Amino acid sequence: MSGDRQEVIDVFAFWKYDCFPYILGAKIKYLYSDGMIEPEGYPGFKFYPIAFFPPSEGETILKLVKKLEKEYKLEKELLKKLPYNLGMNR
Repeated sequence: MSGDRQEVIDVFAFWKYDCFPYILGAKIKYLYSDGMIEPEGYPGFKFYPIAFFPPSEGETILKLVKKLEKEYKLEKELLKKLPYNLGMNR
């Protein structure tokens, strides 16, 4: 049970994610008494944050993370085209 929640204004947070690049981020909508957050755009989902930033810095970092994710996917596709792709066809 997450307990009481408090609305949060102008705070950006990142949390762990199970796929590359292993983090996601968004502005926080609610902060719960157990330390979990509910980010904007993720209604009903709660996460333990790993970092907090002012919104402008958080959005800049998130853009870099998304750029890294895009580059990773492009490189992975290129590796799949190699004759000896070492099992990268997953």
